[in-house]
Amino acid sequence: MAVHFLPAVFGLVGVASVWAVMGGLLALPAALYTRYRLSRHDAPRLNKVKWILDVSIGALIGAGALALPLVASAISAPVLPALVSLASLSGVGVLMTMAGGGSGMNFLLGAASLAGISHFIGVGALGALSLGPIFGMAALPAIATVSFFLRFLINAAETGQPFTIPGALMGSKMRFPTFTWVMTGVVFALLSGFAPWHENIAFFAWNLFGDPKTHWDKSKPWMQNLPVILTNFNVLYAGLFLFAAATGFTAPATFLVLAFLPERIAHLTEFLLQKSLPASSNQGLTSQAQTPQTPSEAMAAQMPNVNRWLRTATFIALMLGAAAAMGFGVFGIHQLLKVSVAAVILAGIPFIFSAPLIKKTQNATDTDPTKDPAIYRVVDDLRALENANRPGKKPIPVPEVVILPTELPNAFATGPSPFHAMVGVTQGTKEMLLTPENLRKNLINAIAASKPDGDAFKVLRRTISETIPGATENDSPEALSQVVSKASASDIEKLGERYLRGVLAHEFTHVMDRHMLSGFIIGSVLSAINFAAYSLMWSVIVSHRMIKSLFPKKQSAEVPAGVPLGPKDERFVPLAIPAIAALPALVRLFLALWAPVFLSMLQIAASRNNEAQADEGGARLVKDPQALAAALVLLTNWRPSSKFKLSEEDALKLAMDSHMFTVSPAEQLAQAGLLAKPDAPKAPTLSRGDDWLFYLMIMNHPETPARIKELWQMSEALKAQGIPPAHYPENPLKQ
Repeated sequence: MAVHFLPAVFGLVGVASVWAVMGGLLALPAALYTRYRLSRHDAPRLNKVKWILDVSIGALIGAGALALPLVASAISAPVLPALVSLASLSGVGVLMTMAGGGSGMNFLLGAASLAGISHFIGVGALGALSLGPIFGMAALPAIATVSFFLRFLINAAETGQPFTIPGALMGSKMRFPTFTWVMTGVVFALLSGFAPWHENIAFFAWNLFGDPKTHWDKSKPWMQNLPVILTNFNVLYAGLFLFAAATGFTAPATFLVLAFLPERIAHLTEFLLQKSLPASSNQGLTSQAQTPQTPSEAMAAQMPNVNRWLRTATFIALMLGAAAAMGFGVFGIHQLLKVSVAAVILAGIPFIFSAPLIKKTQNATDTDPTKDPAIYRVVDDLRALENANRPGKKPIPVPEVVILPTELPNAFATGPSPFHAMVGVTQGTKEMLLTPENLRKNLINAIAASKPDGDAFKVLRRTISETIPGATENDSPEALSQVVSKASASDIEKLGERYLRGVLAHEFTHVMDRHMLSGFIIGSVLSAINFAAYSLMWSVIVSHRMIKSLFPKKQSAEVPAGVPLGPKDERFVPLAIPAIAALPALVRLFLALWAPVFLSMLQIAASRNNEAQADEGGARLVKDPQALAAALVLLTNWRPSSKFKLSEEDALKLAMDSHMFTVSPAEQLAQAGLLAKPDAPKAPTLSRGDDWLFYLMIMNHPETPARIKELWQMSEALKAQGIPPAHYPENPLKQ
């Protein structure tokens, strides 16, 4: 029966249907891959999640199955007004099925319905909206939401924990870009035939009600909560939808229904997912097969063989190529060049003046060899190594060194070139790594928190056994903790300086490889594309001429012969014909809306590549990859003191510059229990494949366990070759 209802449910509205199907070009591959990842987990608590995704996929395919024949028929021949309504056709099929038509009759009627759509479908007035394009468009945010939170959904299902939207700094929520959903809905509504001035009402309503700050307070009487109810965006939207439906979706209010539909569906999907995965004492089991290691992964003693420089060049080339293609094919090259000037200026200011800006925003203070001799000794060691590796070239000067006044242990480097660089270390790093008793305590805690057969424990054990007498690479966690607790302060101090050298070697590599420059180039190009894209979107929204070219209700004598005449000898043209004529403009709108989203993923991927390159380059510089790996273990296992306080302002500053630090401050704060912590994968069945969209859009650092694993492999390779840590040229600071 469902097959026969499809034509009635998924009707078409010309260009708007094509717009929904174009969205499906993005959503369907993501949906199918997400569904594949879900199929590898058989936890019963995931059944409702699978059902939500299956319904979304069905809606998308249903809308596409009806829109594509319309496009094909409009290309081959004019579409005649409807002779038989789809609802009638579906009704006949349902009646025959109920009369006992059987599966064979179901198949024949279903095939006839789908095959005959291009001949039987007729296009009505512009304001008469059917449900097909609406469902097709609604499927896009539903699919993206499930894909975005896939890892967290699987973890909640398999551990019995409730699913919650992962928290970011200071309680804000991490979601797929909300404004993209609003713009998607606005363009969809405009393509359905509404006047462009409705857009102003939509954005006014969004700014006023779209991000409510107040919620129902159960401790107050309902009268005091009444203003909250009346201004709640969900309540307002539900009332608006019912009113629009009562008018047959012909009232002007329908514009607002369509404009906010994708954004509301995204929030509704989040709500359904939370209801589907409440807290439970029953942990779901999974039969996901373990992915066997490839031969290269099974070889522990191997150096990384990924050409990071080639990747960086590829990212820049892809970004520039996308800008050129969008300039010539979407925006116009002159428009792109004009907005590029503003983009370069906005990106160039933090690039050129990064050092003073960071000192100002992070309240960093200068230091010197007298105040921080250990830090300067390490920095000068690294500078000497770099200069020894570039004979005959201009020597690299000692970079400016600053201290950030936060207890959170971390480090960063910035600067437009190696000759104008700044290295920063937080006060928390000094206290953790350069105060022997603090380091002793943190080492014991990190050993206890690490799995005995994991890479984190292995790198800790190797660095300790190489530095502290009495420790060996065969020690158990208990034995290693005993050695650390009894070690002398001088040995612990040497170990802390070694860890600091590993961290700052990573930061030095950022400067030497000019990652700030590559980030400036990619950021400038992406900003230019964003500016041009939104200028195009606004031009479409406010231009009556563009809308009229997309939606001509009638045409003059140039209409193909055979089209019936309307009143007053005016030729009526079915909407499908101008829909096809408008496809180039539609493609431009589609690219303008979604290209910035995909290119922002490319920018984040470039950031992850830079971090991986800095890991590898720093490890090669000091020939001590286990030092950085062990430091990463300590940084992510940091726990605050009872006096630790983080103001909202400081948290936002850390979030703003999180891409610069050795590890993400948000990850450190979440691991320490200071944020609404995203549930970490606790089962071995989880993998990055379950986190694919979240990883692409959010994480500007590679996952820390993956970084530690790669550094451990480098350490194994160096040990197999008998290569000790680097010898540091003598310098006055060592005396």
